[in-house]
Amino acid sequence: MEKRLYISKVTFLFLMILSTFSYHVYFWWFYSLFLYLVVSDQYSSSISNKITVTLIPSNPYFMLHLAQHVY
Repeated sequence: MEKRLYISKVTFLFLMILSTFSYHVYFWWFYSLFLYLVVSDQYSSSISNKITVTLIPSNPYFMLHLAQHVY
């Protein structure tokens, strides 16, 4: 379980970097991985919280795109 969780986090970060450059293409992959991390948060809350709190607000393009989908 931990190994699979680690791989998903690495993929999550990689897709997030890609989403900075072309977030229209990778948005839904990124969003599904984000949901998976939220679900798996109970297994390793500290790492997931660090990723969620520090990296997502630091990506303005993603936040802008997410806001466009929410509203």
